[in-house]
Amino acid sequence: MLQFPSPNAVGPTIEAALGAYLRDCRVRDLSPHTVSGYEDVLGRFTRFTLDAGLVSLSHLTVDHARSWLESRGALAPVSKAGYVRVLRAWSVWCSGEYELGDRLARLRAPRVPERIPRLLSDDEIGAMLAAAPAQTRFAIILLWETGVRASEATGIDLADLSELGIIIRHPKGL
Repeated sequence: MLQFPSPNAVGPTIEAALGAYLRDCRVRDLSPHTVSGYEDVLGRFTRFTLDAGLVSLSHLTVDHARSWLESRGALAPVSKAGYVRVLRAWSVWCSGEYELGDRLARLRAPRVPERIPRLLSDDEIGAMLAAAPAQTRFAIILLWETGVRASEATGIDLADLSELGIIIRHPKGL
């Protein structure tokens, strides 16, 4: 069984570091969906560490993260890789914020085969347009022809459309 040190350590608690990280994510204006996902994964991880008696960020090791991942049961490689990405992003942020070093630098995600989405045929697109209500057809054509994300498309106003193009007010990553 993995041994956890006593909570008598200097530096921030894991719980405090999680709260600070999520506040920073919101300040950086990350997508609410992204922040919610981070909060879910890191909240579960924090509860695991607290239940195991690990409180201080300075005592966190890659073995703790591996134990938590194992406790999640049989995860699909893509799910496990997603959890690892979130843990690593938080750990890198903590490294810069608290100068404790990247506590999870050696945590590696499983290889996930790259899947290329299957493109719909012209007949499939035609059938979808024929079956869609009139008010939905524009959205389907907009998504299909431009490649914008659904969340970006929902933010488009009539004033954002012109002969020159479309203004995307809140693109992902900006």
